[in-house]
Amino acid sequence: SSKIGLVNPKTSDWKIVTPGYLAEGLNNIYMKDKLNGIGIVYNGNLHITNNGWQTTSKVASQTLTKVGASPLGYYGYSKLSNEITVYYSADGETWTAPGPVVGYSLVMANYGNKVVAMRDPQNIYVSYDGGKTYATVTNNKHPDYDLASFRMLDTNIFMGYAANIYTNNLFISLDGGKTWSTKTMSTSKFEFKNIAEGFKMEASKLYFTSDTGN
Repeated sequence: SSKIGLVNPKTSDWKIVTPGYLAEGLNNIYMKDKLNGIGIVYNGNLHITNNGWQTTSKVASQTLTKVGASPLGYYGYSKLSNEITVYYSADGETWTAPGPVVGYSLVMANYGNKVVAMRDPQNIYVSYDGGKTYATVTNNKHPDYDLASFRMLDTNIFMGYAANIYTNNLFISLDGGKTWSTKTMSTSKFEFKNIAEGFKMEASKLYFTSDTGN
């Protein structure tokens, strides 16, 4: 079980918005707007709200591996064996599979209604309608076969992290994925509010940067 809390960024004050405990603990929540949002449980179950998490309802028709929210709806994917299927929903209740159906690995992120899905190897899919439809962008390049996390700071600034036996790198693109630069970084727990300012968490310590980690 869990409760949902909101923080005021100006005052750092917290407010519990759920009147009671949720039936299932949500790993992450994503907001479509101020009132409408979606949460995902460790087992793929989805819960939605239309009143800022004062009440919730469980989605009966769909389970997902990952989920996100754009102003036009919700997007995500499910993974069955080695096949990934991408899904979209305007309201969180009814889901369709617009494509693409891709191999065994996928990371997704959005900035506004632009949703980017990157698969292995070297294919990028872009949606400009919140995840409802996708087109393949063939002139872009996936930065690494083992990209584990992905962020969009705006429509063209991408950040991704990859770790394997060969490398531990933060990948950065300033042109929508056409070209990438790399920085060595040994953790996937990071967030940036712009290209320069951000933080990472490593070995239970929080590190801040104002120069992209330089």
